[in-house]
Amino acid sequence: MKCNIIVFGSIDWSEHWQMHHQLATSLSQDGHKILYVDNTGVRPPSISRDRNRIARKLKEIIFSTYGFRASDDSITILSPLLVPHPYNRFALTINSLTISAKIQNWLANGGLAHAPVIVVTFLPTPLIYQLCKKIGPNVLVYYCANDMAGEDPSKAPLIPWEIAFFKESNQVLTISAELTHRAGKSGACVSEVPPGLDDKFLRIDPDVLQEPDDLASIPHPRIGYIGALASATDVFDVELFLLVVQNNKHLNFILIGPAYGEISVLLAEENIFVLGPKSHEAIASYLTFMDVALIPYRVNRFTNSVNACKLNEYLYFGLPVVSTPFAEAIKIGAAYPGLIYLADSSDSFSAAIRKALSEVGNTFLSQARNSYAISTCWSSKYASIRKVLDLHLERSLQAPSSMRLGSFEFIPRGSCCRFVLLLVVLADLCVTIDPYFGLRVGSARSSWST
Repeated sequence: MKCNIIVFGSIDWSEHWQMHHQLATSLSQDGHKILYVDNTGVRPPSISRDRNRIARKLKEIIFSTYGFRASDDSITILSPLLVPHPYNRFALTINSLTISAKIQNWLANGGLAHAPVIVVTFLPTPLIYQLCKKIGPNVLVYYCANDMAGEDPSKAPLIPWEIAFFKESNQVLTISAELTHRAGKSGACVSEVPPGLDDKFLRIDPDVLQEPDDLASIPHPRIGYIGALASATDVFDVELFLLVVQNNKHLNFILIGPAYGEISVLLAEENIFVLGPKSHEAIASYLTFMDVALIPYRVNRFTNSVNACKLNEYLYFGLPVVSTPFAEAIKIGAAYPGLIYLADSSDSFSAAIRKALSEVGNTFLSQARNSYAISTCWSSKYASIRKVLDLHLERSLQAPSSMRLGSFEFIPRGSCCRFVLLLVVLADLCVTIDPYFGLRVGSARSSWST
């Protein structure tokens, strides 16, 4: 049965390709109508930390049709304008009323008529909780794709809300053993579905790929990393990475991915080449001409809950991988000896890179890595997700009252607060209604809304 599916992302659609994009795209290819709601936040923004993201989000909103834009005929993106305080009662009330109005208008005018509604959320925040109550979907799925709170004190208020989603969602999906264990403790109906190799890689013939121009001028040996770059993050271990770089001046380290925050310490090293973000389609050309791939993650609560998508991509192209020993890397290394190398210090990392370089040209090992990566392909992961969604949808249609969310209200008290709230909501509703009901207000609308 074709459905209207609302996906609340923990990343923005415009960010580099991840499993959020894989899931939404696969669902749309099955004939469902998708509304992807960009990340609404888990902490108050910081100008120093988030200025680039803030600028990008404002640009997306300005050049959209009242927050809406089309990815393709079946996927609509909503970048909502928010009061940026995820745990403030007044902000929650404004945000939940304005965003839910936009979603209801999309359901009425942009979605499939009289179709069931499924919500898949990657965010377990109070705002998403309130939106789910207002939407009243047939099926609610919480996709726990990482440890949302991690070790960041500003995200600590998220923990009780995640527990609520564990308990009250129809289905919880996780990407790692650690997250599966955590969800299971709350009595969740949980399935572990880690990220898989994107099937588009399976259609690529490495022998016909051309070496990118910005890579061709960099001599071998080439040691590559693909992912987000930042000097201060819970994920990328910049201190370890710099020590490895400084101890291996004869090697060239190539970094591909978006930069968040200050990365001058990386740019200062003469054997580091920062090539910036690349499209997901272009990644294959870069990996084909690398010698060794790295996953220099910090080992902490957050990374012990992740399952690195990039690992499957590295292995598909037969690359030897050197990684720090976060939980999922240890698990794969134990199950498939020789597939990846684990190192927890600059010296052991350097030694592992040397060993990996000695394997360049080893056809047997390259094929073994490629075969493992193929076994993780996204189509097999998505098949299990689709089976779970179909099962819960069938149950919901037999017993429509499948929503189990409790009752939490965030309406602030006081006539002044209510009056201001009413003005804000009415103003936003005016521009929300226009794209769907033809009440033109200002700029031309995009083709999907006509």
